[in-house]
Amino acid sequence: IAGVPVPADACRGDFNASGDTTVQDLFDFLAAYFSGLPGADVNTDGRISVQDIFDFLASWFHGC
Repeated sequence: IAGVPVPADACRGDFNASGDTTVQDLFDFLAAYFSGLPGADVNTDGRISVQDIFDFLASWFHGC
């Protein structure tokens, strides 16, 4: 699931779509980010960059 882009209406902080934001979402995002998987493009700008880390963390801390 980490390689699949998140739908716009989904909670981006729940990266693994488990229904809750946990530390596992953080680990799953980082694994996708460092692997260059498309799902790590959290801000959907067409590229994976450091900004995606900040955008994911903002969503993760906000929760669902």
